[in-house]
Amino acid sequence: MLCIAGAPGSGRFFGPLLKPLGRDRCVYAPDLPGSGESDAAPAHAGSAELAAALGDLIDSMLLKQVDILAHESGVAIGLALAQQRPTQVGRVLLSPDTESVRNETRMLRHPSLVIDLRAADAGGHDGPEFERQAMQLRNFLGLA
Repeated sequence: MLCIAGAPGSGRFFGPLLKPLGRDRCVYAPDLPGSGESDAAPAHAGSAELAAALGDLIDSMLLKQVDILAHESGVAIGLALAQQRPTQVGRVLLSPDTESVRNETRMLRHPSLVIDLRAADAGGHDGPEFERQAMQLRNFLGLA
């Protein structure tokens, strides 16, 4: 699974989800170029260019297929990656659960789930809502 945080966030946003999602699979949460602890992004890097950078990461790790979990502005990058690499992207999980994200999901040919991880973003990593979300993600991914 490839986790894509919204800018200017970091892959660390997904830290609390790594353990419940990574019990049965590898989970990667890289910092995007220009975010977190990564190098600066190229000038005017948009969603397509950042998706291409993640595609390079997928290739360098010799991953044949990945599921995507994208949050906030990472959604556009995740959708671009699914469009650029339709056979390598399996399931697509997107957050937050807004009308615009649901509309984007309708155009995907990939199995998809829209979930709202904003409670986790606000620091709610220990409560029942976080546990419910982690279980919902595991169920969708067939890991329950």
